Amino acid sequence: MTTPYIQLDTNMPRRLFVPLDKIKGDKVEQLIEKVLTCNQVFIYWQQENVKEWKSIAISPIDEGFGYRLNNSLWENSFQIIQIDNKGYVQNLPTSNKDNVTTHLDIAFNLSTTGNECGLYLSWNPKGVTSKVHGLYLVNNINQIEQPVKQDLCGKQYAVLAIPRIAFFPLENDKEPPKTPPDDGALNVFKGLFGIDERWQFRLKKPFLVLNKSVKPDANSRAFFLALDFGTTASTIACLPEQGIDAEDKPIFTPLHHLCSWTHTTLLPLLNEKMKPNGQISSRSFTWGQENDAIDGLFSPVPRHVRAKRFQLATEDNDKREATPGIIYVDDQNEFDELVTTHHECLIGFEAESFLTKKSSSNQINPKNFVFAPKRLIGTDANSSRVQEMLEGFKKVYKQQHPVEVYLQEFLDETLNKAILSGALKSRLSSLCYSYPVTWTKLQRQSLEVLLKSALNKSFFHEFLKTQQVSDEMSPLFCLDEASAAFLGLILKRFQGLEGSDLLRTFSPFEPDIEKACQYPKTMQVLVIDCGGGTTDMVLLSITDAGDKSNTPVVAKIYKHFAIDKGGIEVTRRIAEHLKSLLRYSETLSDEYLRTNLFDEKIKDSFLGDTSEPLELYRWRFCLNLYEQSELIKLALSQTDSTTINWADVVKNLSLPDFNSQTLQPTIEKASLQKWVSETYQHLINQLKLWFAEENQPALDCLLLSGRSSQLAGFREAIINAIPEEKRPLAIDFAEVGNYALEPRNDENQHEEFTAKSLVCKGLALNYWNTKAAFGKRPLECEPIDETRRTRAIGVLAENTSLRPQDHFDPEIELLIDADNQPIELEKEYLLTLDKATAKGFYLGINFGGKIKEGMILSEYPDPPQPFLRIDIDGGIKENFEKLIFYFQQVASTEIKLSKIEMYKKEGESNPIIKENIAMKPYEDTEVALGSALKVHLQIEDFRMTGRIHSLDADE
Repeated sequence: MTTPYIQLDTNMPRRLFVPLDKIKGDKVEQLIEKVLTCNQVFIYWQQENVKEWKSIAISPIDEGFGYRLNNSLWENSFQIIQIDNKGYVQNLPTSNKDNVTTHLDIAFNLSTTGNECGLYLSWNPKGVTSKVHGLYLVNNINQIEQPVKQDLCGKQYAVLAIPRIAFFPLENDKEPPKTPPDDGALNVFKGLFGIDERWQFRLKKPFLVLNKSVKPDANSRAFFLALDFGTTASTIACLPEQGIDAEDKPIFTPLHHLCSWTHTTLLPLLNEKMKPNGQISSRSFTWGQENDAIDGLFSPVPRHVRAKRFQLATEDNDKREATPGIIYVDDQNEFDELVTTHHECLIGFEAESFLTKKSSSNQINPKNFVFAPKRLIGTDANSSRVQEMLEGFKKVYKQQHPVEVYLQEFLDETLNKAILSGALKSRLSSLCYSYPVTWTKLQRQSLEVLLKSALNKSFFHEFLKTQQVSDEMSPLFCLDEASAAFLGLILKRFQGLEGSDLLRTFSPFEPDIEKACQYPKTMQVLVIDCGGGTTDMVLLSITDAGDKSNTPVVAKIYKHFAIDKGGIEVTRRIAEHLKSLLRYSETLSDEYLRTNLFDEKIKDSFLGDTSEPLELYRWRFCLNLYEQSELIKLALSQTDSTTINWADVVKNLSLPDFNSQTLQPTIEKASLQKWVSETYQHLINQLKLWFAEENQPALDCLLLSGRSSQLAGFREAIINAIPEEKRPLAIDFAEVGNYALEPRNDENQHEEFTAKSLVCKGLALNYWNTKAAFGKRPLECEPIDETRRTRAIGVLAENTSLRPQDHFDPEIELLIDADNQPIELEKEYLLTLDKATAKGFYLGINFGGKIKEGMILSEYPDPPQPFLRIDIDGGIKENFEKLIFYFQQVASTEIKLSKIEMYKKEGESNPIIKENIAMKPYEDTEVALGSALKVHLQIEDFRMTGRIHSLDADE
């Protein structure tokens, strides 16, 4: 007879609930009642030698919660065995007791309405001692049926023997017995009168937790991942490689409400009939979702875990299905699970839940949060600037980049969700991802490097076809976010179309057959993708050369533009307004209104005459402003006016008497529309310039994607920027709410998630189209042409605080002009710095170059974004007379620093020369010239810096 087994899909850690049967003792209600009066409980674990027991004292039992059992209680009952090729058990030397808990962690739970007990097992197949292929749960090792099945032979397994577990409450002053109450005559006699104190439990039936061996091969069913890594939130889909179901309909399954394995408990259904092969069924329960208990008896997360992990679901989570871009790491290792061998942090919904529940605590460290990790792409996380922002994070993760840490956890949560949803197949063929149009090549390379590292360290690694991450990261399957959003619309609205069908669908009816058959045909599409941190705008020209050409239908980006602003900037504008209202009402003095977390000596300062740490106060205030501003932003997108909850703005703050009666009680939609207009003004101005060109054709389709596209006033601003004669038909103006022409029964996501998942859909369709069978004519999106000088690069102006301004320095010529000419790879671009007190400079990048003569700076549609920062350490000490930097352009958004010449004295003819400078994708490049030179991108997120307002010297 085969030992019953549960099949697991991966080697990632899992939490299992193992039901036990009560074999002795009165009703559990009486046990709990006695426990509450005795205040002392001992748990006994019977050893394989049935005459021997081990015991430990635990805290009094609370109803419905579990307690962790110290491994000293059960470590002698845990061992690693080898099953030989003939199917027989071979005992191995005793496992290293120091490493037992890297494999297994145990807690227990008593039901409050029945006579049952259960064990929570946190089970890691890899552990430290060895990788095992399964976990036997038996009363004793002899219960393993031998010989075992052939496919289990030649492997190692863990065995946990659970002969019996006993509970014994005892009065405080008494010494516990070495064994629990036995079957002596006195106890048997007591049992006859309903006062049996022999509370003992045992395993319902032995079973095996078996890890499915993942052996990727070319013939197995493959899947791929489509990732939209966003600034404020991310979405991902786990999809079949072939992309169609039995009825030839495209399959798209976005994974939402991601959570760590720690929130999911697997329950074996031991009472149900097992399959002929011995497999038994199981159910999964996720903490904080529909099921808060197992059959109404047990909590899916034991008490000792609940004390440090955080429930995912809140009232709003169901509306925000994309995973928030937030990390919290604790330098006390509070969130580490014993069975895991690496440091764990909180991300996404759990980090957000922790932030909500603990923000009022004096123990929380604001520097341990990382908001919007995507904004750190292309920066050196070890630079002094970023180090200050990531102080708590770097204490734990040292050299690791926050994006790598976030993505590794995100991928593991994805795997957990894919297992629960049944989307997991046997081989990972590819990971497709999107990137903002505004990103430089350096940033795209950085994301690729970090994604490869995260994938390699995640549990998805065992699903790789070749075990080589680089094989799964082909740039063929990656797209800019705007182009991906358009393909997502095609999948959403038409369930995927071949390219020629797409043009016929959008083209007006042509009654003349001869003209209808003329090729090439083209259509014009404007896509604006509005995210939390960036907003991308592209004009696509889609061309069909005709069926006879046997070529794909090609979508080419012929114009593109982007701004490094999005929904977060609108939130900041609202927060700035709230601070202004407080300031001008004179309700609070300036010292209570500042939020800048980078003031000098802030760590050693206190608020006024109080003992409140100034840094913690400001962080709470900044967080309150952010949360209230987000609520206002969302409310005003749906109503004409909303109330300002001033109590929430000042919650958990040490304030003098605060009276909100004199403060403005509401805020109007017109104010939000004004801030939206100002935030996106440069984008709107650029759009007007495009459509002012005589040769700009009319649009066949206009798509607004991304969650920020729903902001009040944004839609109207876009429509008004396009001349009426060049607008598409109303049906071809796609926005949230009408992506699909009619409701689909298989999609019930909220509109916000629908907007967010559009890019994921496009990545999926792009993958399927790129791998399309011969003879089909799919729609293919060409990436942006990087071989021409389409971006201007130059030195940015700086203010007195050496902060970059939104225009190029008028006294310095552009390094590279955006003349759309082919890039000359060997050409050197010189930049001379001859100021002895120089500290460095910023290089900025934009599409249009310097402001045109006669144009007002505030009306310039294309302010340059900080591109690179050149720091000169020691320049202020007059260590040089002149520095000459030699740059070479590699791509439209990529330059490399090829050489530096340093002249120490005026008229010197033999400078110090440094050549062949290797610039790394996301690390500082340091060159020793008597002064150190560092290159990195400027990064800013007000939730991390607290710089909301000019009051905070954020000029």
